[in-house]
Amino acid sequence: MLDNLKKFVFFMGKRLEDKDKRKIAILAFIALLTNILIVLIPLMQKHIIDDIIQKQMYKSSIFTFLGLSILLSITTLIEIFLLNSLKISIQKNITMDMLTSIVKKENKIVQTRGSGAFMSSIFGDSEQFSMLLETNYFFSIGILISAIITIIITLSWTWSFLLIILTSYIIMVFGIKVCTRLFTQNFALAREAVFKLNPKVLEFIENRKTIMNYSNTPQYLKKLEDLIDKRDGYFKKASIYDALGNTIIENVKNIAITIFFIVSMVEILNSKLDLSSFIAMISYFNIVFLPVLNFKQIYGALNKFQMLYSRTFDTLDIPIKVCLPSKNELIIKNIGFSYDDVTILKNIDIKLDKLYGIVGMSGEGKTTLLKLLTGQLTPTKGEIIYGNLDISDIPMNMIYSCLRYYSQDIEVFDDDLLYNITLGKEGISKNEYYEKIDIYKKLINESLNWLISKQNPNLNENKNFKTIIKEIYNLTEEECKNKNILNEIKNRLKLSNLAETVDFVSKVYVSKKYYIKEKYRLILSDLKLDYLKGRNFGQRGSNLSGGEKNKIALARFLLPEIDVPIIIDEPFTNLDSISEQENLQVLRKYIAGSKGIIVSHKLNVIKLLSDEIIVINNSEIESRGLHDDLLNSSSLYTELYENFLEKKSALNA
Repeated sequence: MLDNLKKFVFFMGKRLEDKDKRKIAILAFIALLTNILIVLIPLMQKHIIDDIIQKQMYKSSIFTFLGLSILLSITTLIEIFLLNSLKISIQKNITMDMLTSIVKKENKIVQTRGSGAFMSSIFGDSEQFSMLLETNYFFSIGILISAIITIIITLSWTWSFLLIILTSYIIMVFGIKVCTRLFTQNFALAREAVFKLNPKVLEFIENRKTIMNYSNTPQYLKKLEDLIDKRDGYFKKASIYDALGNTIIENVKNIAITIFFIVSMVEILNSKLDLSSFIAMISYFNIVFLPVLNFKQIYGALNKFQMLYSRTFDTLDIPIKVCLPSKNELIIKNIGFSYDDVTILKNIDIKLDKLYGIVGMSGEGKTTLLKLLTGQLTPTKGEIIYGNLDISDIPMNMIYSCLRYYSQDIEVFDDDLLYNITLGKEGISKNEYYEKIDIYKKLINESLNWLISKQNPNLNENKNFKTIIKEIYNLTEEECKNKNILNEIKNRLKLSNLAETVDFVSKVYVSKKYYIKEKYRLILSDLKLDYLKGRNFGQRGSNLSGGEKNKIALARFLLPEIDVPIIIDEPFTNLDSISEQENLQVLRKYIAGSKGIIVSHKLNVIKLLSDEIIVINNSEIESRGLHDDLLNSSSLYTELYENFLEKKSALNA
């Protein structure tokens, strides 16, 4: 329990902003004040009753009692407001941490269960984490002290109060531990069921036409209903055990009050207890049972936290990478990759100093090679070097910024043509674009040199430098305050060729913020996309044809004005032969002189665009050369090319 408490405090503390920490200080003061008030109010109540028994009533006592009661109500309202504010803040920060995590490393939930499951985790788990702050834990500590003080006060009146309370505590704590354990188990199963259900529901919505066309729709819906029933069953059990814990507390409390009432009546009858003390102790009953209720809340919260923490640990535990490439050079050095003892690639050695076409039979590891280049997978042997750095040391966001990737999995946003191609970047003239490079080169150089010069860097000292460093390294606000991270960045920069790093990074940085308007207009004209202006594309491009999506992805790929390696994965998958030829010529025009890799089963694309072709067979490079040379030297390439020509001929027929 103490280990979970430490994790909980550290986890929440990392995600609290400065203003939230001030609210916590106020909550601590409110907890102290509230505990003082709930001890004083029954004492004032007893004092007033004693005065009345003596046939006296003092206005000062009445107004003091009234004032204390009003103050207690006000502090309760303030506490509710502050806790709600903290809850909203922590939920937002956890949500943003989870969103940020997927641009820092590959996410296991996305890989194994899909985006729908991860979206459920983002909003569901962040909400569950935030609900752990619905309790003022300072009050829980204070109320235990108040209860002890209360019991000590009552010892001068009677010992029966203490004996009844202690017996009740033992019964309550045992019941709470059992119920909380059962609640946590079923709640964890319910959340797991949510993770399985939500992607299935999303899949049903998106693939409903296929289901109506080929499946038994009522049967499919029944399967979803069964999953919903399973989820709700776990939630129902969790709710029952949670309610049972509260019921145990309430019932034991009621029985204790009943027993105390009977015992007190006997003591009053025998003149061992006076009436005012009895009434005060009845008021104290609510106080002395609050520690048990708070124990239930804290014990349950820590168990729930551990369950949530274990599920989201991989998502939220992101190792910080702080290396920046110093030049535009990508080298594949004798890499191999195996999965479950099956060799996918071996002895792949390529210096990407030209445009290479990669061909081979299906399942020969071409897609795996691309995933290795983008850092989605890590080689089991060898290394991939970008700008003198192993790409495993480069921030994921920077890796993608240093590549231009034309994927076969086309991504379209629910927006218009301009946004889908530029992704919100600012359009400027060509002259302005290169002026921006000079401006940011100077600013980045100043920012990084400023960081290097600081003994204990504090990014808040200079907001402009902070913005540059934060964006280059893709740091969160919390990471910007972390001295260890900033010192690691500083030390890495000292070891690098800073002038080369600044020169390269400034070009990458500008390409992520701006685009050249003249080039944008030319690309629209070359790809004949002007007619799509003003159209909203719909979610995932639902208002577009497959060919239109392909052209938009191509335009997005061609637009950046930066010389970095290109990766082209199975282009023109949804284009007719005429459109393919037109767009192939456009692509050839814009990537002339580029370095990188093209993967395609269409060998006419490989032949036209590649400076050299690499044939992969049995997981390794079998041969390499120009198209005509490979037709003479590689039987596999000859077979692939002949099969391609046969398919093309059949399609044309």
